[in-house]
Amino acid sequence: MTTQRTRRGRISYRSQDPRQAGVEHGRERFHMTFLADGRRTLSAVCESDDAPAVLRHVVMTYAANGQPAEAFVRIDVGGDYLGSGWFDIRPETVSLEGRNAMAGRLSHRAELTQPLAFIGCDPIVSDAWHMANYDLSKGPGRQHTHGLLSSADAAGKTGPMLWRLRTGMQFVGCMMGDYAKTAINTGIFTGKTIGCCSMLYGFVTTNVPSFVNYARLFGQVTELPPEVMVATQQRMFTRRNVQQRDCDIALLHAMYNLTRNERQLAGEPLAL
Repeated sequence: MTTQRTRRGRISYRSQDPRQAGVEHGRERFHMTFLADGRRTLSAVCESDDAPAVLRHVVMTYAANGQPAEAFVRIDVGGDYLGSGWFDIRPETVSLEGRNAMAGRLSHRAELTQPLAFIGCDPIVSDAWHMANYDLSKGPGRQHTHGLLSSADAAGKTGPMLWRLRTGMQFVGCMMGDYAKTAINTGIFTGKTIGCCSMLYGFVTTNVPSFVNYARLFGQVTELPPEVMVATQQRMFTRRNVQQRDCDIALLHAMYNLTRNERQLAGEPLAL
């Protein structure tokens, strides 16, 4: 009987650039294994279609204490082999054994003044692992950690190498507009923007425009007419012994009209 848990999935690389908004320009397929003693291993195949195209195979393991233990990366750029390397990570040292198409055989070692908090081999899903280093007991703010990258290039088109990095994490939470409501057990992903006068159900994994009924988990995002929110506001005011005025109603209608373009650009099919 196995005691490990597994998770697998696919991430689509897309851009917010208006010239290619919503168009997939790469993808990432990953498989994660979680062992009973707390160790976890990620295997990922990452593809970027932007010239020169990048194909990256990555395997990385984190120890039970949440710190990286080892990693392997193999990189192809423009259809040609670029390099591959194995990273052996210890509390006081990190070493790289590998090969690069231009530099030949690689054998590097670096001393550490403190254990590495993360290793970045470019899978996006591993970036989420790094967020576990944020100490929530210290509350909102900005914290810094020390880690290692296998490539100095933003698109991962170089390497493998030992590239040290001190990075920052900022606790954001979500930003929610007025009159937004959530159902019981609604989960909102970190950093999302929730528009005003919206109703949320299930897991909120994307930004939510104003005046929508958001149930993306169930395959539906519907537009809410301002009259619904006027009635909701009236019930809320009544509970607080506040008189609803004509200017309150007019404000909701104005907000609806001002955010009309927001709903059109949300990338979700609206059912009217």
